Amino acid sequence: MSQDLKGVNYDTLLPADKEGWLYKEGGSRHNWKRRWFVLHSGSVFYFKSQRQGLSQGGFNLEGAKLRRCSGPKREYGLSVETHNPERVYELDCGSEVT
Repeated sequence: MSQDLKGVNYDTLLPADKEGWLYKEGGSRHNWKRRWFVLHSGSVFYFKSQRQGLSQGGFNLEGAKLRRCSGPKREYGLSVETHNPERVYELDCGSEVT
């Protein structure tokens, strides 16, 4: 599903339901990168830059399993298992969300 949501123009997602910075663990290298996330109509898109460009990927929340997770370096984490069981997105907001 990530490939299906890759290359979507940011402007087409407005108005967004919610948007902001999150850290995302890479799928193959497992390094953490800061990405701009946009929630729009039940799908989540992520971008390298804030509020501009084309999405780097994303996933649909329909049927996804969400699990709160934490560890020594990722205190405010969320694990998202999409309907494709081979892909689990590990996210972290870096601080408590209010």
